[in-house]
Amino acid sequence: MAGGGAASPLIEELVLRGFTPTVGIVSVFDTDYETAQVYGLEVVSAPPFEPFPEQAMADFDGLVRQADVIVVAPVFFGRGNLAPLRAVVRLARGGTKVIVVDRPPSPSATRAAARPLRCSRNWTRWAPSRPKDRPKRPIE
Repeated sequence: MAGGGAASPLIEELVLRGFTPTVGIVSVFDTDYETAQVYGLEVVSAPPFEPFPEQAMADFDGLVRQADVIVVAPVFFGRGNLAPLRAVVRLARGGTKVIVVDRPPSPSATRAAARPLRCSRNWTRWAPSRPKDRPKRPIE
C-alpha cells in the first residue's frame, strides 16, 4: 500500500534487492506512481482527492490477493483511502502476512540493523533499530 510518496524509498529498496512489488492505490500525480513507472511495476491508480472508484478497488483486491506479503507504507489514512486498508485487514485475518512500516527510512538507520516487531498474529510492524538510550514507542 502506498501513497503520498511514502512508499517510493521502499519500492526502490525492494526492486534493488530483486523483488517485483506491485503498487496501489495511488494517484497518477503521486511520487509513488512515478517511482513504480520508472521500474516498470504494476500499479493501481485512481484520481486524487476522491473516494477510490470500484474498478480501482477491484484491481487492488486482485493484486493483494496474489501477494506473498503486503507492505503498508507509512501512509496517512482518512475517509477517502480507508477501503484498501480494510481489504488488507481482511486478508491479514485470513492469514496473509502484512508488514506495516511505521516511519520512513532514516539515513541514520542501517538497513541491516532493522528488525520486525510483532503486532499481532499476521501483522508485523517494521522499524529501524533505535539507540538503547532512546525509549521504545508502545506497539498499538
